[in-house]
Amino acid sequence: TLEYMTMVVEPQLVEPEIDVTGAGFAAAVASVRDCAAGLSSSVAMLPPAAAKTVLGALAALREDIARVEVAVVAHFERLGAPKLAGARSTEAWLEAHAHKSGWAAKQTTKAVAASRSAVVRDALSRGDLAVEQAALLAPIVARVGDGRCPVEELAALVRAAAGQSVWHT
Repeated sequence: TLEYMTMVVEPQLVEPEIDVTGAGFAAAVASVRDCAAGLSSSVAMLPPAAAKTVLGALAALREDIARVEVAVVAHFERLGAPKLAGARSTEAWLEAHAHKSGWAAKQTTKAVAASRSAVVRDALSRGDLAVEQAALLAPIVARVGDGRCPVEELAALVRAAAGQSVWHT
């Protein structure tokens, strides 16, 4: 039988402090990347019947990472990082610093815009909403912000979308 090594990352409870250089966050990301790289050696042992489960798990992981990226970009945008870097827009900043294509940067910034709504932000953080779904909701979030659409309509759309994502496993 094939046995997989289970990696459990235990959070270290420390006093909250500002990660001035981002080194702590980057180290945590590097640890996740090391875990992902370790999976490569197991690929040859997968039978055809595992395809749906394995591909679904990988899609869920990609979506989790995309949600973290949206939260990070939203945070840096609130701090004015794109402007401080001299970028003409958050999209341009993402193209330069995250090596995203123009289309991918636009999708991320739309999801960031949608996450300004607590309804969308909370659904993203719970994993009920995919980043692509959030990006599609950005115009509605703008309408709610302008008072042209009741927040209840947005909440109903978020509830309807919850669990409809292919990544929701």
